[in-house]
Amino acid sequence: DLPQIKKRLNHPDYAFIKKVFDRQLVYSTDGQSKDGAPDEKIRQKIEALALMYLADSTKNISLGLESIQLTRKYLPSIQKVKGYHENLHCYEAVFAASMVYDWCYQLLNPDDKKVLIYQMKRVTCLGEYCLERGTPKQYLSGHYGEVGANVFLAQGIATYDEDKEYFDFEYAE
Repeated sequence: DLPQIKKRLNHPDYAFIKKVFDRQLVYSTDGQSKDGAPDEKIRQKIEALALMYLADSTKNISLGLESIQLTRKYLPSIQKVKGYHENLHCYEAVFAASMVYDWCYQLLNPDDKKVLIYQMKRVTCLGEYCLERGTPKQYLSGHYGEVGANVFLAQGIATYDEDKEYFDFEYAE
């Protein structure tokens, strides 16, 4: 799909989406959640940076590195989930980190990998379902919890070379 994505990044049919994407790309942030809750604007910025790196990993190295650094700041700053809606945002933060881990893999150093894996697991556990806590397998039936299985799989695929726990669990599910 990458060749098609590259073609569509500047195609006139996607002009409206490109405007939204460009706003996400230039959003100013230090990566830290101001109130300890997941912040969708930060997540969107991280995803936009990672996608630009994926689209051209030669030209956009600095964007890939920025997405890694923002992710490293963003995940630890998430400290609470106030309700079901933020439960979804919590999982989306981990999904974004999984994309960064996968798409920017060549730019990750061993410390980045260690920190991101730890923080993805920690933030996932702020949500409704947590592998480490051994919560009951009811994540497919709750509001905003149903995405948990997808997030576990995304995280497991991204980190499989370093940590097989989430992939092995979710694949069996």
